[in-house]
Amino acid sequence: MTMERIDANIVVILDEPPAELNQAALMKMFETVDVQKLLKPPHSFSQALGIDTLGRGTSTSLEVESFRSQKTVSISAQRIDVHDRSDAEDIRTKELPETVLCFAELLGVEAIKAVGANYVFLITGDDEPAAKVIASRLLTSTTPLAPDGTILTGGSVRLFLSSDDGSVTYTAAIEPRLNDIETTTLFATLNINADWTEMPDLSKLSELFNRGYTVAHTLLTSLFNGPKKETR
Repeated sequence: MTMERIDANIVVILDEPPAELNQAALMKMFETVDVQKLLKPPHSFSQALGIDTLGRGTSTSLEVESFRSQKTVSISAQRIDVHDRSDAEDIRTKELPETVLCFAELLGVEAIKAVGANYVFLITGDDEPAAKVIASRLLTSTTPLAPDGTILTGGSVRLFLSSDDGSVTYTAAIEPRLNDIETTTLFATLNINADWTEMPDLSKLSELFNRGYTVAHTLLTSLFNGPKKETR
């Protein structure tokens, strides 16, 4: 089966809104040399309105896309969110940790609530429906799962993992693309989350981001490149 990464991002949840958080100040940041090295111009700017989960009502975010760098950045009172939209095989070449830390420094961010990263994959290459593939590899048991008079025709799963010391958690979701029971395309996401209260340095953030990608790639490879099992 073929696995393709279609998105990856790093999210920083802020403890307090940055002091300089207005559209003019944010747009001026994108004129700096440091930012333009990481997000090559020209830039496309847009605004979005959402609910502020920290209890401050609505929150406006500035969303910026660099078509040349194939990255997007979203900045609001509660978070910094950087996405890589490319199909680069080596995610380390996209400098997502560097981009996050660049904006955190420009915004004067020090105290945070958490740091996370997300990885999204499409898995193709099997002639069977994706729901059935998931069932044959993940929904197996010595105890029959289907009641008498029924058969298991497919499924989707959510897995919860953590580091040995519990400081980092992972959530993996694997399902048929668009939850279509007939599709042969699998859709998989993995989230890694660390409850840090201070902005990490580049080494620590890169280690977290790369570790999450390794866990995602290893997990999906082991699940979908091995032999199938009979579902019960």
